[in-house]
Amino acid sequence: MPAPDHERLVLLGGAGDLVTRHVAPALVQLEERGLLEGARISAVDRVDLSTAAYRDRLAASVRRQRMDVDDDLLVGLLERIDYHHREIGADDLGAAVDGATYVHLALPAQVQLAAAEALHRADAADRVRVVVEKPYGGSGSEALDLDTALRETVSEDRLLRADHLLHHRSVRDLEAVRRRIAQLGEPVHAVDVWWDEVAPVGDRAAFFDRTGALVDMAQSHLLQLVAAVLSAPQDAATATEVQAERAAVLHELSGDHAARARYTGYVDHPGVDPDRGTETWVRVSLRWQDRVPVSLRTGKAVGGGRRVIRMLVGTTWIGLDLSGRRLRIEQDGVEVPWLQHHPDDGLSASAHQLRDALGPDRTRFLGRDEVREQWRITDAVRRRWATERTPLEEYEPGSLGPEEEDA
Repeated sequence: MPAPDHERLVLLGGAGDLVTRHVAPALVQLEERGLLEGARISAVDRVDLSTAAYRDRLAASVRRQRMDVDDDLLVGLLERIDYHHREIGADDLGAAVDGATYVHLALPAQVQLAAAEALHRADAADRVRVVVEKPYGGSGSEALDLDTALRETVSEDRLLRADHLLHHRSVRDLEAVRRRIAQLGEPVHAVDVWWDEVAPVGDRAAFFDRTGALVDMAQSHLLQLVAAVLSAPQDAATATEVQAERAAVLHELSGDHAARARYTGYVDHPGVDPDRGTETWVRVSLRWQDRVPVSLRTGKAVGGGRRVIRMLVGTTWIGLDLSGRRLRIEQDGVEVPWLQHHPDDGLSASAHQLRDALGPDRTRFLGRDEVREQWRITDAVRRRWATERTPLEEYEPGSLGPEEEDA
C-alpha cells in the first residue's frame, strides 16, 4: 500500500543505531518499490547534526549494506529527509512533529514516556499513527504509564507496539506450523526456543548494558515466538482477535526461574558498567497451562548462532529452524517439504514492519494485553534474581554458553 505524498513520517531517535542501521535501509527498499511516493520524512534527536550531515550519515549506512543501491534513487529519497536537533522530551518538539501522520519512537525505554508526553503537548493530529519499538517501557508499571500517556494522543487502533521479529519472513511462516501441529491431533508436551547470536554486543554495549539479554531478547522476541507456535490457527481473524489469542497463550505461562551469565571480556566494552552485573546470556524456565515445560534461551557471542524452536508434539519432535530467510521444518530429525510459505519478496523485517505500519493490518503488532503479560513474566524473573541474588556465571566467547554440555 503506497504512502500518499502528503504523508509525513517522523523518526524520534533518528540518529540512533536502530534508525541508521535498520530503518534507513528499510526506507530505501520501500522507495524502490514505489511505496513511499514522495512522503516527507523528519528525524529528531539530541545529537547535534545539520540536515546535510545527517543525510550523509544515512547514505553511508545504506551503502555499507547495499552495494547495489541506485545512487539517484538514494539521493532523491535523502532530499526528502530533514533533521531536527531537539531533546526528545522538549517543549518545542511541536515544530518538529507538526503535520506528522506517522511517528516512530525508536528510543530507549527510559525516554519513551518523555517522548509520549511531548507528543501530547505538541497536539499531534488525530490521524497520526504512533509506532513504539520494543521494549515497550522498562517494566510492567512503566509500560502502563506509557500506555496512559500515548492514549491521550492516539486511539488504540493507531498505537502500534512493534517487535520487528514478528515481521521476519521465517516467523511469518509459523502460521503453517500451527496448522501442521493441529493436523497431528496430539498434545504439546514441551517447547524449547533457542536464539543465539555469534556476534558480541559490539557498539551497542552502552545501550545493551542498561537492558541485558532478558529484556533485549526474552521479554518480547522469545515470548512472541512461544505465542506464535502455541496459538490456535485462525482463519480470517481480525488483528484484535489474533492479538487476544497470543495474549491468552502468554497468560497461561507461569514461572520465574532463570539462569544468567555473561561472556568473558564483556565488561571491557566501552560504556559497560561492571557493577550493573548485566547478563549477556539467559535461560528462562516456564510452564504453559501448568504442565508443559517451556525453555527460552538466548545469548550473545555464542558459537553456532542457532535460532531454533523445538516442540514435542505427542511422541514427535518438530524442529523449526529460523536462522535463514526460509523456515525449515524437521519432524524427528527429517526435513519436511511444505509449500505454505510466504514468497520471498526481498524485503527486510524492518521494511515489512514499516510497510505494515503504513497499511491497515495491525496483526503483527502487539496488543496491550500481550505487553502486560510479557512484563508480568519478565518482572517476576527480575524480582527473583534480586531476592535470591542469582549468580552471574561466565562463558567464553564462541562457546555454546555456560551449559555447553547440555546444548
